Amino acid sequence: MTLSDWLGVVGVSAGIVSIALAGVAIWLSLYFYNQAKGAEGAVSTALADIRAQTATLERITGRQLDRLTKFATQGRSEDPQFAEIMVIFRQLTAAALAPPQPAQLRDPVPDHVVAIYNVMYFSALANIGWQQQLPPVAERSPDHESIAGVVDESHQFFYAHLHMLDGVSKEVLQKAGVLERAEWVNRELKPIVRTSLASGV
Repeated sequence: MTLSDWLGVVGVSAGIVSIALAGVAIWLSLYFYNQAKGAEGAVSTALADIRAQTATLERITGRQLDRLTKFATQGRSEDPQFAEIMVIFRQLTAAALAPPQPAQLRDPVPDHVVAIYNVMYFSALANIGWQQQLPPVAERSPDHESIAGVVDESHQFFYAHLHMLDGVSKEVLQKAGVLERAEWVNRELKPIVRTSLASGV
């Protein structure tokens, strides 16, 4: 074979290889396109679920806060519900003030950490809300004793659970998703959670 024949064979071979590579490139493009569309659909579904769950959580949280705010600002000692809440506070305070077991603080379950945080947070809200119902100590009447009791017990409840969280490492708090919120409560709400004697001053 002459040199021109060899060059012709090489040229044909190169053309066949180019066509094959072009086919592979087209197939890869279609494959990655389909994969991207599938991933986009999965992400869209996940985002829709997140939006739905977030909206539900916002509605539930909003209703809870509205009820707590209404009760804290409008409740009176003669309300039947007031007596029930007083009983619940007194029953739970003893358990909250009991020293927790070391094993519970050393390696708590994240769900337990979230529960401790929630009780601490809502105890702070109850304490701050009921403080608004107390006039200065010198102006109080016997009708204010029940409200003062709620303020004092919610104060104890708050600090009992705050001390529980103090025994939990930041890594566990972060894993439970409450580290930043717990630090915010400690920084912003703790200074205004007071006893009945310090309220209304």
